[in-house]
Formats: sequence, structure tokens, C-alpha cells
Amino acid sequence: MIYKYSEIKPLWHTLTENQQNNVIDQLSSSGLKDEIQQLNYIPGSMVDNIDIELSLFKWVKVNTAPSNWSGEYILVSSDDRQIANQDLANHYMECGDIVIINGTIEEDAVEDAGGKIFTIGNQKFIQSGTYSGKWSYSISYIDGNDSRKFLKYSSSGLITSGSLGSTNEGYWYIGFSSGKLIIANIYNTTTQLRFYNGHIQQIANPSSSYHNLSLFSLQQV
Repeated sequence: MIYKYSEIKPLWHTLTENQQNNVIDQLSSSGLKDEIQQLNYIPGSMVDNIDIELSLFKWVKVNTAPSNWSGEYILVSSDDRQIANQDLANHYMECGDIVIINGTIEEDAVEDAGGKIFTIGNQKFIQSGTYSGKWSYSISYIDGNDSRKFLKYSSSGLITSGSLGSTNEGYWYIGFSSGKLIIANIYNTTTQLRFYNGHIQQIANPSSSYHNLSLFSLQQV
């Protein structure tokens, strides 16, 4: 990603030595070596607006449920190294290849793969049923027409998308069972999201072998 040095400067103490050296090398190659203050390797204010190419963040696999799932994520099949990268169509979402290293994905790799960014929010408390006493969440993304679409359960038992509405079709329980991520629709809790044959779909009563989706969140590394 491209940053202004003024954006990187407040985070300098959090960067790894390799990241700091990367910044210094880029400034030096721009003919600004004399302006680098060698004692602490932080360039002076005159170079604050210089463009720096640096990866400050990575997408990191979520292995335990947070107290609140609200936030932005990518949806990945870690086993098959595939990322959701297409709008929902014909009740499933197509995926593309992605490189995963030690449970992390480079920020630029997600962008290059056209990965969809999913927003989890709009909490609703589950009053009864399989996940009674827990919270459910809406899951949405921006489609190719710059419109926000919410993943929903449809009467056919398959996944669909549209406006959130006021009923439970657009709300999902998100959690872990035996280390496997579960994303189950609250309108019909027997249906869950899974990765299968190159795409993400919804299936009723999946076996544990179908619990093969992972959520990754963007974190500073």
C-alpha cells in the first residue's frame, strides 16, 4: 500500500526493523539520504509528504470468538486457499486463489485478488432456539454497483442477498465449535455457510467436514 510518510511517522516505534529499513531505503533512493536523521532513523518534517510503499497491516485468521464480532473481515477457505471475491449470484459466491502464510494474508494480496470485504454489524439478541442467549449479526458487502448487500436466508434454503429488513433472514450466529468456524442463519439454524467446489454457499445440516470457512481481520503487524 502507498502511504505518506506523515501517516507512517506516528507508528514508527511499532514497525519492525525490516519495515523501518524499508522506509529508509525508499527515502534514500529518492535522493533524501542527507535529510534522514541517523540517530533515530526518523526523517525530518520536510519529507513528511513523500510517498512510501509499505505493508503496515496484514489480514490475520480469527481463531477465537471476540466478545463482539462487529467489524470488517474477509471470508476465506484456509484449507483450499480461496477467498470470496465475487458478488453473490445464483445463491453462491465465487472464490479465487489467495496465498496464506502462517495464518496471515498480505494486504496487497487481498486487493490483487479482488477479495470482498465483509462488514459484520447490526446485532440482534437470539431469544430462543439453537443459539438462544447469544448475539447474531448482519453480514454485508459492497457489490459491483456500489450498493450494500446483506447475506440472507431464502425460502429455497439457499443463500441470497438484498436489504436487511426487520426479520431474522439477514442475521447470522458466528462462533466456533471444536475449533471450526460456524456461520449459521438464525431464521433457519440448520443452514450454515460453507466452502465447496470453488464457491461459498449455504447448506442444511452440514457435516463437520464442511466447517471449512475462516474469517480474517485486518491487524497491524
